Amino acid sequence: PLLYLPVRGGPVAGVTRWMATLDGVAETELKRGFNQKTLRLWMREAGDFRAFSVIRHPVPRLYEAFCRHLLEPGPERIEDLWLSLKAVYQMPFPAAPDDPAYDLAAHRALFLQFAKFVTGNLSGQTSLRTDASWASQLTILQGVSTFAPPDMILREDSLARDLPALAASIGRTAPPWQPEDRPARFPLDQVYDASVEAAVRQAYPRDYLMFGFGDWR
Repeated sequence: PLLYLPVRGGPVAGVTRWMATLDGVAETELKRGFNQKTLRLWMREAGDFRAFSVIRHPVPRLYEAFCRHLLEPGPERIEDLWLSLKAVYQMPFPAAPDDPAYDLAAHRALFLQFAKFVTGNLSGQTSLRTDASWASQLTILQGVSTFAPPDMILREDSLARDLPALAASIGRTAPPWQPEDRPARFPLDQVYDASVEAAVRQAYPRDYLMFGFGDWR
């Protein structure tokens, strides 16, 4: 009886895999796609259930949104936002994945430009919609909590410790937590510096304050 309230941009795939392993089923067998009516029915049937969410530090979360949904071509790229960021905000996305002119310095500069856009986007100062992958985690959880407040809000970097406690609360033994592999053209460790931290802090001041996040490194 676990209810996972996912926050996009976090380790959703990894937590989903962990839940399936906990139940010994395929991920496709997990119940999902609830509306308020069907979720209330599940709650009544589940009885003493636990609801939980997982948050991620804003720096890797925004970096993953940038790399996964905007930088690289493919099915996960948000085409309408990518096109608008190129045309309206003049973001110089590389012409091709193997563009030799797109080096680490260019990548960091583009990410900083995107972080500046997100600062305005979350403040309602842009004409583009806010995608859930970079929306404020505090705002997302506040919205979810009006109907199904989580019992526990876990942090990605402590899931190896906290998921066993969550499983024990329903009388189960947890499978090992397996962190997600998040490949990127340039690993975040290479991109991160004080300017990146400052730019992300400017975009998410309330997330840093209300969740107590420190510097990523």
